[in-house]
Amino acid sequence: MTKSSTLAWDPDLAHEVPIEVITPGSESAVHVQCLRIAAMLARRCTRDAVNPERVIDVLNRACVRFVLIGGYAECGWTNTPRATADVDVWVPPRQLATAVSAVGAAFPKLVAVTSSVAVQFWHPRSGKMLIDLKRPRKPLDRLLGRNTFAVRHLGLNYRVPTREFTMADLFATMGRTELWKSERVWAVAQLMGVMAANPDFDSSKLAKLGEIVRPGGGAEVLDLIRRLRDGEPLTL
Repeated sequence: MTKSSTLAWDPDLAHEVPIEVITPGSESAVHVQCLRIAAMLARRCTRDAVNPERVIDVLNRACVRFVLIGGYAECGWTNTPRATADVDVWVPPRQLATAVSAVGAAFPKLVAVTSSVAVQFWHPRSGKMLIDLKRPRKPLDRLLGRNTFAVRHLGLNYRVPTREFTMADLFATMGRTELWKSERVWAVAQLMGVMAANPDFDSSKLAKLGEIVRPGGGAEVLDLIRRLRDGEPLTL
């Protein structure tokens, strides 16, 4: 990233318009619109893609207090819908069995695979993982249930991580050296998207969550935000 990233958008040089800021009160509408566009893109790009609205409905009917995470949640905070291959859901440990039973009954053709970090539902023909019911495994994960935003629009009712939690989680991903560098670079791009769409995020909340990621992470994440805003180069 170079200093040029701070220049004003030029329609003669860019392929896309700037990210539109999410105005207060419009968050639910933005999330639902981005979810539906992203789902449409997924159906066009991914064989056997699962509709996230159906997963939401199944878990709501089972009275599971889930949180939609991953690409479908992030795109609502970046205000930039993108195709994603699977539906990622955080489930409280005490309700995981209920969630697995409900999803298994609703999607009988999918095969459930259990691990220490998740129960995943795979399509036997395409070999793709389509639904990921995640178990809390990092210190930050255990705080997710208390850091959510309720989306209620056009008949949909679900929760996503707050914008500050999303930013802290992306910050954590950037520091995970076991991941491919491309995944860490993507986390930077997503973090910049959340910043652009939500310029009035709560920096004090972000700092507290950054401190949960690792000691000193609170000051580190705020310095990272400053560097991204100033267009300073990063090393991952």
